Amino acid sequence: MSNGPVFHSNNTLCYNKSSQFCVSCSETLRHTDCIFCDSWRCAFPSSLSYAMCLKANETAPHYSFYQSNVSLFEYSVCENLQQDCPSVQTLWPLAWFPRVEDLYWVGYIKIRVLVDRTTEESAVRVVSRGGNHPETLGKVFGIREDTTIDQTACIEFKGSGDILTQAGVASDQTIVEVLVEGTACTVENVASSLQQYQTNTSFNDAAIVSFKPPSASLISGEGFGIYVASNADVKTAKATAKARCQCSDFKEGQTCNSPRPKIGYAVSIACKTRRSRG
Repeated sequence: MSNGPVFHSNNTLCYNKSSQFCVSCSETLRHTDCIFCDSWRCAFPSSLSYAMCLKANETAPHYSFYQSNVSLFEYSVCENLQQDCPSVQTLWPLAWFPRVEDLYWVGYIKIRVLVDRTTEESAVRVVSRGGNHPETLGKVFGIREDTTIDQTACIEFKGSGDILTQAGVASDQTIVEVLVEGTACTVENVASSLQQYQTNTSFNDAAIVSFKPPSASLISGEGFGIYVASNADVKTAKATAKARCQCSDFKEGQTCNSPRPKIGYAVSIACKTRRSRG
């Protein structure tokens, strides 16, 4: 017999069904030990283990689960061509940063998720995949996922523009897919300037909405809900683009001191709360 965190027993325990306790169980009493009044369930050792687990107090051995303060998840097939896949030519077209010019261009999309009338936060995933070039079409460049703060998330995506193929520099337009971990989620609103770039694809049925955003040089203003920055240092470019996204301000530096979650977003999504079963 073990007493946690995994409860296990080889023994069984059955109560007299005619006892006052068992009679009370069949009427009004709902107690953990009522399981031992059931002649079928009490015949299994697992019932005793189950009761032991339910009755364990806070000081008993147990597993603890917690959520990390860092909720950002990042995956790239090849983050930086020169550093991560210089010798794997088949991955060159899928490099997040092909570095065909001196500057790193970084883009963030602002997504707002409302769960009924609650303040519940949501996990948001953005998938960037090739949208035009034969060597990238439908293939994933990378995935970024984060949890909303004040029901809004700013998430990086791979911008449209130059890619590097074995034949040389070429152009591709990225497909940006937005997914939300939620119940019965639907698109509520798309930023006015971004609506013309909305697209339907067959690459991911789970995507709530997809876009083919223009190159960074054509993006300006809150009407897109997309915020870009360029710099010779990639960390500086990312920090600046994210700060601009959080503050909905293209003039922002590397830090957003006063986030504005309710304005300047690319898309707002409405979800339902999860209803309890039974």
